[in-house]
Amino acid sequence: MVITPVLLAATLLQPTVGDETLVILATHDLPTLFESRLLSESLEKTRQDLDSSGYVVEAEDRFVFIRHQNLFNIAAMDEALDAISALEAIVRSGTRYGSFDRLDESARAGLKRILFPLARDFGPLLNNDATQFEIRSHLVLKVSDGKKSVQIEVPQYKQERTPTGFHSPQPSQSEIAEFLKNDAANHSFPPYSERLLFSFSKATVQSSIRADGAERFSKKLHELLDAQAQRYARQYGALEAALFSDSIKIFEGQSVSSLDDATRKFINDYFTADESLQSFGFESKLHLRAFLDDAKIQSVQQHVSAGIGSNTTGHFPRRGFTSVRVNRNLGQ
Repeated sequence: MVITPVLLAATLLQPTVGDETLVILATHDLPTLFESRLLSESLEKTRQDLDSSGYVVEAEDRFVFIRHQNLFNIAAMDEALDAISALEAIVRSGTRYGSFDRLDESARAGLKRILFPLARDFGPLLNNDATQFEIRSHLVLKVSDGKKSVQIEVPQYKQERTPTGFHSPQPSQSEIAEFLKNDAANHSFPPYSERLLFSFSKATVQSSIRADGAERFSKKLHELLDAQAQRYARQYGALEAALFSDSIKIFEGQSVSSLDDATRKFINDYFTADESLQSFGFESKLHLRAFLDDAKIQSVQQHVSAGIGSNTTGHFPRRGFTSVRVNRNLGQ
């Protein structure tokens, strides 16, 4: 559930009879000059600037609480949650492909944030609402013969034709550099310092009143962040359920030799491709075969990713994928 900011009527901004209204500002860092104005000037005077700058104002008893809408990336997280919900709806409709222009504004912005790790390869495609995307499911298997353990990510493919126009023209390096310079902040989760500072307006009140206000504000933030965390768990779980409902079941303790033919072939090809054999510590294909004959599945994890694709004349089309799991603060 998205919590809507409470917009104050002008009368709520007036001091209570016999009491002064205490304005409390929550930030990650020391208040900026603009934020200091919010504490030193009347809210009637700063109301227009507050609204246009993305600040949320709430009143409770004698307190007025102010925070930026994206404190703790709250607004960005709401968009990402809307995107995950939209991905589930797409999967349940019977396809794993979609395009930005078929999402509502919030889900579109959220999916672009989720896909931002692909920006150094495809950045400008995030600015194009005609760009198409693919949703993929994977099983992350840890395989062990009791002496050696290796991990492999096995995609769970659905037989579906790639839509016409899925691969957009590949952006040039100069276009990508320009995107990263000018547009990256619009499509990413801005990093923030992991601290919470409370600043107060000048008011003749006891220190205990300030502490009470800070405690109430903290509780509001806790409830909001906890609600987002619970919504994320529900929606990501629903997306996984939609994607893995008809997947091949693989269990811990199952021998690799008992897996279906397609999965065993994928595992073998994965370890023998290019330089993979040596990089995983296998001396030869015989060594790998002996390992797989004795190996069992040590752990199984599900994983969901989303990706976009491009093409360049004279080259094979390429696709890039990134996890749909959301990290609220990429700086930590």
